[in-house]
Amino acid sequence: MYTPAEAVNLWAISYKGLFTGKFPMATSKIRTHYRSCNLCEAICGIEIRLRGDEIISIRGDKKDPFSKGHICPKAVALQDLPG
Repeated sequence: MYTPAEAVNLWAISYKGLFTGKFPMATSKIRTHYRSCNLCEAICGIEIRLRGDEIISIRGDKKDPFSKGHICPKAVALQDLPG
């Protein structure tokens, strides 16, 4: 049995899939990738969390020696870029 919040999340994923043709599993494993943003000269370290092929969040990498967890709005907007 699902909690009300889990049920809403599952419904939202299924509903989104009707329009995109993608049905990511709500229970699929969350993966974390560490990369560098190259949109400007700062080259911030970023932490990208994924569930399936969907980006869940983009945050600053606290272990990056230069940016130390700080990122600009351009890095956060990477998830809005197509492809």
